[in-house]
Amino acid sequence: MGLELYKSYDKTIDWLRMIASSSVRTKIFESLNDGEKDLSQLRDELDLGGPSILHAIKELEIGSLVKRTDYGDYALTNIGKVQAILLTDLIKTIAVLSEHKNFWLTHDISGIPEELLKETGALNGCKIIRSTPTDMFKPFADFVRVLNESKKVKAILPIFHEDFPEVIEELLKKQVSIRLITNDEILNKAMENNDNLFREVSERKNCGIWLNNDIGLIFTVTDKSVAIYLPTTDGRYDYFDELVGGAKESIVWGDSLFDYYLENSKKVKL
Repeated sequence: MGLELYKSYDKTIDWLRMIASSSVRTKIFESLNDGEKDLSQLRDELDLGGPSILHAIKELEIGSLVKRTDYGDYALTNIGKVQAILLTDLIKTIAVLSEHKNFWLTHDISGIPEELLKETGALNGCKIIRSTPTDMFKPFADFVRVLNESKKVKAILPIFHEDFPEVIEELLKKQVSIRLITNDEILNKAMENNDNLFREVSERKNCGIWLNNDIGLIFTVTDKSVAIYLPTTDGRYDYFDELVGGAKESIVWGDSLFDYYLENSKKVKL
């Protein structure tokens, strides 16, 4: 795999240099990804001079990435369209990793499958809610607030908090759909004093409990947001840093992460 990748890299180095080494070419490339444009539109949108734009477009044309339409506008070629999609994803992913650099460096990401790590750019716009000396439980308070404002809740909980039963009870009263993935240890702990509550979750329509003993993160996705708590690199669950966002793209990413764990879980009937 490594040798083949190196060979592929040698074939793509010219394209990588063409895009990465020029902010002007990158901006034009991304602008045309939104649709065909003429020179004046590009000039106004990018706030660049005509000669600079035309020089960059000429290079993109040589690279078979941009073409001139019958109406004189500029547009991406088929190859350009595909590569523009990849470039957009790359830019968004790097932006997510850069904006929250410390979060990604100090936490264990093994609980996120590789196919979704490739789509980390979907979390662009998410923010970190962090505990402070005067508000240690700020992330958890935000976590509860989001749940209480939601109509659908999907949660992956490999830990137990004494407030969870109360939160779940309130959600059931409001007819919120609850789908919970946890492990044997946590489910047994949760049911010690809340047997009827979790039995109701397992039996109610549009709700359910699934067991999975290989969970690598604390996670919720609702109809309004996604929230992620990752373990630290030494294996401790970190309740003090919450990555949260409400963009549609982030929620779709969150649904995919929940479905990944759901496929590897067993539904229980209590």
